[in-house]
Parts: sequence; C-alpha cells; structure tokens
Amino acid sequence: MKINKTLFTITLLAFSVQLMAQNLFSGTVIDAEDNTPLIGASVFIKELSKGTITDINGNFTLDVLSGNYTIEVSYIGYNSIVEQIALLKTPIVKKFRLNPSAENLGEVVVSAKGIIQQTREQPFQVNVLDTKPLQAQSQPVNGLVNQISGVRVREDGGMGSNANIMLNGIGGKGVRIFIDGIPADLLGSGMAMNNLPINMIDHIEVYKGIIPSKFGSDALGGVLNLVTRDTKKDYFDMSTGIGSFGTFQVNLNSRKYIGKENKFYIGANGFYKHSDNDYWMDDVDILTDNVNHNAQTGRTRRFNDAYTSYLGKLTLGSRRLKWADDLQLNLISSHVYKEWQHGVIVEHPWGETFSEQSNFNSELRWKKYGFFNGKLDIMCNIGYNYIDFYFEDIAAKTYYWGAANGIDNYVEKSTIGESGYFSNGRNPQYDKHNMFARLNLFYHLNKNHKLNFTALANQSNLKGHDYRGIETFGEDILANPQSIKKQYLGLSLESHLLKGLLTNITSVKNYSGISKVEVIDAAYRANGQQKNDYNSIGYGDALKIQLRPNVGATVSYEYTLRVPDEEELFGDYISVYPNATIKPEKSHNIDIGIRYNSTKHIWSARINGFFRRSSDLIFLNAVSALRSVYMNLESTETIGTEGEITINPNNNIGIFTNLTYQNIRLKEVGDNGNIPERYINARIPNTPWMFGNAGITYTLPWHFGQTDKLQWYYTCNYTHEFFLSWEVDGKKDTKASIPQQFIHNSGISYSFNKDHISLNIESKNFTDEKSYDNYKIQKPGRSFYVKLRVFLEK
Repeated sequence: MKINKTLFTITLLAFSVQLMAQNLFSGTVIDAEDNTPLIGASVFIKELSKGTITDINGNFTLDVLSGNYTIEVSYIGYNSIVEQIALLKTPIVKKFRLNPSAENLGEVVVSAKGIIQQTREQPFQVNVLDTKPLQAQSQPVNGLVNQISGVRVREDGGMGSNANIMLNGIGGKGVRIFIDGIPADLLGSGMAMNNLPINMIDHIEVYKGIIPSKFGSDALGGVLNLVTRDTKKDYFDMSTGIGSFGTFQVNLNSRKYIGKENKFYIGANGFYKHSDNDYWMDDVDILTDNVNHNAQTGRTRRFNDAYTSYLGKLTLGSRRLKWADDLQLNLISSHVYKEWQHGVIVEHPWGETFSEQSNFNSELRWKKYGFFNGKLDIMCNIGYNYIDFYFEDIAAKTYYWGAANGIDNYVEKSTIGESGYFSNGRNPQYDKHNMFARLNLFYHLNKNHKLNFTALANQSNLKGHDYRGIETFGEDILANPQSIKKQYLGLSLESHLLKGLLTNITSVKNYSGISKVEVIDAAYRANGQQKNDYNSIGYGDALKIQLRPNVGATVSYEYTLRVPDEEELFGDYISVYPNATIKPEKSHNIDIGIRYNSTKHIWSARINGFFRRSSDLIFLNAVSALRSVYMNLESTETIGTEGEITINPNNNIGIFTNLTYQNIRLKEVGDNGNIPERYINARIPNTPWMFGNAGITYTLPWHFGQTDKLQWYYTCNYTHEFFLSWEVDGKKDTKASIPQQFIHNSGISYSFNKDHISLNIESKNFTDEKSYDNYKIQKPGRSFYVKLRVFLEK
C-alpha cells in the first residue's frame, strides 16, 4: 500500500512538473501588405512535428513544453517564415507578417488574399460577386444574381414575385439557395432571396456542377450561397428608398462589440419593403360592358398585386472563448403579405385573392478550431423554423384586366372562388414546422491534405385546414399531417500537390428521405396518403491545375441526386397541386474550364463548357390555365458553354461581359404518357437557350470634396427568343414565343465623406422594352428609384 502511494505521489509530481513546464504559444498571422488576417495559415514546430492552422481571425494557439524551437509559418502564395523562438514558462504571443511571393504572382497570390478570392480559386466552377462596392445601389439581390455568368433569374412579375433560377441548364429547385450555408427553404419566405436587401449581404457565391460537400446539399446542378455581413468592427448601416409602382423600402443593419477584448457582440438587422406592383400590362382583355361580358384587347395596370414584407433579426454572439471560437444565436421574425393577380398564366386575373405568411426562426451556431493539436475544426448549426400560412379566395366574381366607360372590371357570378375549380372557394391555412441540424468536421491530415465530413438532417411537418375546399376535395385535405424527412452524409478529401500547382477534391455523398403526402386524383378528390422512401449515393471529383502563374484549368464530374422538396410534394394549395408520385432527380454533371488573369490584373477571362445528363427532372407543368403540378421529365441532355471577360484598366473604370449558350433537349420519355415520343430530341419549351449580360462602372472626376465620389453605372441583360411550347409543334412563324429582349438599366450615385453618406438614382428598363418570362407573364416596364444610405463604422 505504501509503495502504491509512493508511486502515485511520484506520478502526480511528475505530471505536475510537466504541466508547470508547459507553455501557451499563441499569436496571429497577417498579410504584410494590407494587414488582413490569413485564414488557414500553417504554424508548425519542427522539433515536435506539431502544428495548427489559423482561425477566421488569423489567430492560433498551441500548448507545448518550454524549450527552444524552430517555428515555420507558411501559406499558399506567400513567402514562408522560419524563426528560432525560446518558449519559456511565461506565455508567448507572436505576430507573423507574411509577404506575397514574388514567384507566384497572379492567380495564386490573389487566391490567398481573403475569403472571396479563396472561394473564387477553388477547383469548382464558382463565381463570387462581392456586393460591398454595390451597396449604394437600388438593385435587389435578384438583379445582381441575374448578372452573373451562366445564371438567369426568371421572375413572374415585380417585387415579391416567384423567382426561378436557371444555372448551366439546371433550373427550378435543382438550384438550391443557401443563407450562410443553411438551406433557405428551412428559413421561411422572409429570408427568401427576393426579400433580402443587398445591404445585408457581404458576397454571393455561385457553384455550378459539382457542389462542395460542406453544404450538405442535394442540389442537382448548382448552389447560390448568400453570405451575410459578419464584420469584426462596430457599424451602423441604414438606407431608405422610394420608386415607381408605389415602392418603398427601409433597411437597417448594425453590430456592436462589447467588452475589453471585444469578445461579445450584439447585432440588429431588419427591413420593410412594399410595392403596389401596379405596372402596365399590354394586350390583355378590357371589359367593355358587364351585361354581355364583352371585352377587347387593350392596355391597363395590374390592380391586385401589392406586396409587403418586413423582418427583424437579433444576433447575440461571442468569440475567442476557450471552448468556442465563435458562438452565435440568431432570432428572426418576419411577415409577408401578398396579393395574387393571377395563377400560372396571365389570361385570367384575380381581383381579391391574397395570402399572408408569418415566420419565426431560431438558429444556434458553434465553431471551434484546433482540436487535437490543431488538426480538427468543428462547426455545428441547429435551427427551428415555424411558418403560419393563410390564403383566401372567396370572392363570387369574375375579374377582367380592366374596364372601359367607368364600369367595374368584374361581373358577379353564382359560385364562390375566382380560381374557378372550387364551387365553395378556398381559404387554406396551415402551420409548418422545420427542424434541422448540421455538423461539419474538418480534419487536417497534414499541410497538404484535409478531410471534410458533413451531416445534415432536417424534418418538415405540415398540418392545417381548408374548410371551404371540403366540397371540392371530399374532405379537409390539410387536416391529415404531411411530412418529409431528409438526411445527408458527405465525405470529401482535399489535396494540394506539386507545391500547390495541383488541387484535387474527391467526394462521396449519401441522400435519403421519407415523405408522407396527400394524394389528389385527376378528378380533384382526396385519395388518402402515400409514403415514399429515398436512398441513393452520389460521388464526384474536382481538379484544378495551375498551368502558369496566371492561368488555371479546372475539370469536375459529379453524379448527384435531389430529393423532392415540400412545395413539389405538398404543392402550395393555391395553384400548385400536390404530387405524391414525384421521384428524385438524378444528373451526371461534367464541367471543364479555363481561367486567365493578366499579370497586372488589368483584365481577366474565363470560359467553361458543361454537360448535364439528367433523368426524372422535376418541372412545373401547367395542366390548365388555373392549375399546375410538379412532374418528372424522363431524361434530358444539356450541352453548353459560358464565357466572361472583365476589364479594369484603372481604378476608375470597370467593364464586364458574359454570354451563355445551353442546348437542353428531351432524350427519353416514360410509360406514363405525360409526354409523347414525338418530342424526343426536341428542345425543352419555355426555357431560354442563349442569354448574356454586359456592364460598365465609371467613377467620374467631378466631386466637391477629396473624399467624395461620383459614380455612373450601366448594365444590359440580353435573352434570345425562345418558344413557349414544343418547337416541333406548329409553324415557327405562328408559334407562341417569348421575343428577344434587351433590358437596359442605369444609375448614378454620389457618396460623401468616405462613403459614409450616399445618394443613388437609378432607372431600370429605361428604354421601356416589353419584358416577358415564365409563360409570357409580362414584367415591369420603365421604372425609377432613389436610395439614401448612411453608413458609420468604428
């Protein structure tokens, strides 16, 4: 017993001596030229073969025994530093300043300077739009995304209208939208892309083809990630604007750091936006008398399309804690009011229908870097979203687009409901509960290899009532709970070889899900519920080769799947009906691209070729003038190319242009008879196949003060003519088509006192071109907007 006690005492003393001999070695790694932190820089102790990487603030921490060591600090595109440091018993704090490598100018150096450039230079086909220089403008986020190469945003009308994003041949829900890496469909309509103001967004990432496994996404061919502002400084940003069609907006964004070391912070964000959307419609039916219901084609304004949305967000956070590098709680409340002017197509207007949706979101984020001697980084997100939705269609009237001679633009009818299919009208109300959790693990095997494991699980439950719809459907179809559960597991290996000249990312992903959906038959009768199971594997590889310091090539392939989402399965209980039989989409995606940056960064160019072989592609099919349903196409094939050029001859001028061509054709049909075999090899209808953008920004030399700035900008959006229906049907010169469109936008902004105050005046579609999109729904003509912004930063 005495021996055991003696051994225990000796062991305890030895352990205590070891603890006393340990030293805390910490510091920061920054760019020597602009003092910005370098994220992911390597700090390595040669004698101990031990190291770590820097966090999002460029900071690192190591626990080591006291002694003399050789410290090597390195980062791709920068000259390494090797220093002899004596780590004594007192803590050592060191700042390392790395200089860009003179031998690796151009693309590699650019990729090392900040998160945006690092994202741009990944092996993926990715575009990144930095919105900070654009935040004085009145342009909505949708408009900015529409200018990115390979992207076309298709909208049903003005503010608040549905938006369908097409990306390199994949459209609809096949392109997923994320907010700070979280699927936007889990956050409610208040956080939808067409709602968020530009002043809330730091930058926009667009991934095409293969998708990084870290998102936990089942996207078919692309991801848009809207990254909100996360500045490390106190700031206050407020703007207000007015414009055509009764448009009014107010935006507020702020953050305040608390404490001596700024370890705690509180943020407040919010917006209010409204538009009457009463723009002019051409070639629509105008009621000439309400007795015989005669009508003639004419021009009139939209009259039941108002949209109001507001949101408040509270952020509480802390950083640089021992157990958390970043801990953040977000609480969001939002409300959307929307009037419905018509259903899927424009011929039959509605005059009194509307919907309201209230949302509450809560999300907790936790990040910790440097577990296991700096090798493991952990990020975790947990969230809950509640949605309360109500839609009302109970008017006993038939509306026309307008009326002549002062008469009303409607006629009374004996049945209730403007949509026409429901003898007793509609007023569906439902609650939806979304819950999600995501885990990201990044394990640094060594300086050149990194593993990423991602798990995302989410569940959506829907239940409500539609008492007026009972007569139509035979029962209250919303009373029976519907649900969908999805799980995603992803594993990827990132490797940097040949001194950074070659980067490769290999990934494998598992998609699974279970859904329980109400079945509505062809006679609009409820027919019970159907349960579906999904379970599939995807895989891919992305390779980047640095051919020269300013020339890089990328090649990527992915076999991916996408499980149907809530709207595709459940419908929206307005004009989109449920479809319990939808199958997951599948696609083989290949991308090959070349990137070039001139040695003096005056101009850059990139070209990308893409191939998509997609099966069971989900699309919104207009079954009738008032009813639509999501269905599967059997197989489509897309071959296309996109290219862009940017020119910056000096600090005052910026020019860009891009063009996309995509040939999307039907390759196979199924046995269900939805699509006849004669359409095989025909181009997919109602889909643009060639489009592009161009723009210029010029800082004028005229200003009152030295810190003032006067800037003029112009953009043009081009869409080639395309057919509304299958091109093999009918004569080309008599077929319905969406005509070729050139939409011109321009504005001028003046900023005072180093951009602290700015005034912007902008005109969209200033040539007043007739603009059409989905099913030839006319969009707004010429409009004007004014925006005043105040920005303060500590």
